[in-house]
Amino acid sequence: MVGLLFSSLSDGNNCHYGSPIKSSSRQRQRQRQRQHSFYSTRSYHDNDDYDDTAPYSKTALVVGSSGSLGRTLTKYLSKDLQVKVIGADVVAPSSNDEQYLEGFVTMPLPTDESAPSSLPDLTMALVDGLSQLLPDDEKNATDLDAIISVAGGWEGDPELPPPNADDLDRLEGARQYGMTVERMMSKNLYPLLAAGYAAHHFMTDHDGLLVAIGATAALGGTPGMMGYGLSKVATHHFVQSLGELTTKSVTTKTKRQLARRLRKHVADDAKYLNTMSVIGILPTIIDTPMNREAMPDADFSQWTKSIDIAKEIGMWIEQPMLRPHSGSLVKVFPDNNNGKGGATFKLVR
Repeated sequence: MVGLLFSSLSDGNNCHYGSPIKSSSRQRQRQRQRQHSFYSTRSYHDNDDYDDTAPYSKTALVVGSSGSLGRTLTKYLSKDLQVKVIGADVVAPSSNDEQYLEGFVTMPLPTDESAPSSLPDLTMALVDGLSQLLPDDEKNATDLDAIISVAGGWEGDPELPPPNADDLDRLEGARQYGMTVERMMSKNLYPLLAAGYAAHHFMTDHDGLLVAIGATAALGGTPGMMGYGLSKVATHHFVQSLGELTTKSVTTKTKRQLARRLRKHVADDAKYLNTMSVIGILPTIIDTPMNREAMPDADFSQWTKSIDIAKEIGMWIEQPMLRPHSGSLVKVFPDNNNGKGGATFKLVR
């Protein structure tokens, strides 16, 4: 689940698509969670440092914060936009990265290195960690203004044994086939599902933002990488489904009526769904050290830079009116821009 794969122009403008409140029920819930804490968290600043009365003060959760894209995003939000960032990952942040984090939630690794992570364990760890890190008293209550899930990875399909293989080879092939698919789901989808659940308890009621990383490749078939494709298609489905549950989606009258009923069913005080935007960013390949090592002969100029994705997300956090509609899937591809670099974001769904 570590963010590793895979915009706004670096200079100039691109054409884009057209103080938190805490409910008492959320406070009581967090207090109960703190009484049953089993997971590891780390706070780099005393909670007294939270100042939600400061102008433009924002707090964001980055799931997959120790990966290449996650580190770039965390640094940009913290250093350039003065956003308070809480990281979450299976890998602890480096000493250099700690300076950009307000706190960190350690996500659990599977007991078997080759096995997938457990969705219940990931979700419980994230919720428990946030309950410990976010202030929840009447005076200093803090919600998340943004949740960005950049956790992910890539793995191709295993080589299958020939049809006439003996029983042992068939069984081993079946095991590898199943484990590959499950690992891709646990790296690319499960962290997002955990983040989606966390949004229900910690997202602000005022223009919250949830961003997921999908994949352009998963807009069609993905031969040779079935598990990866399935996990990204599911990511797209999550974005569209949760996005249509909010009031900021563009959909049919029938779906809007259904969403209205579902919002009441979810919880009468789930006001965050009235203003939250859910958006999927779909890169091709992101220019990361790991990808360069894996494909040394590729044309790196055709890869999207992590900083361009970070800048786009930062703009959505700061200026909600510039976000695409909730449930959008937005393709990103590099734009040379006369040698200045940058990227173009295009709405595809």
